Amino acid sequence: TGDIESLKDMPLTSCNLCNCYKLTGNIEVFKNMNIETLDLQSCSKLQGDIKSLKDCPLQILDLAGTIIEGNLESLPKSVTNLNLASTNIEGNIKDPPQSITDLNLGNTYLEGDIESLKDCPIQTLDLSYCRSLNGT
Repeated sequence: TGDIESLKDMPLTSCNLCNCYKLTGNIEVFKNMNIETLDLQSCSKLQGDIKSLKDCPLQILDLAGTIIEGNLESLPKSVTNLNLASTNIEGNIKDPPQSITDLNLGNTYLEGDIESLKDCPIQTLDLSYCRSLNGT
């Protein structure tokens, strides 16, 4: 248990809190950190908007199974590995960073055409249960 606010003064570059179900707080605590890896998968009590991470040098971001909100276009452009499966993130599939190599948007309500991903260097892709996507 605890609030992630207690992490705010740590010089973290990597943080893995995966499956820490009882943690509370707002992801804005990471806003001014030089963090490159952030795994908050299944931290279901954490709150916040992904736009607070926009200026972080994140390369790996896992928010799967969280109630974090926001728009896909607010992600840091440095992200190469992104897992937003089973989140309420909004937006268009054309908006992930163009540097993305691993992308999991399974069970989300993002819109758009998968054709917009054709020029991304994606090696691993999961769009399962993305009922609002189109393909041409």
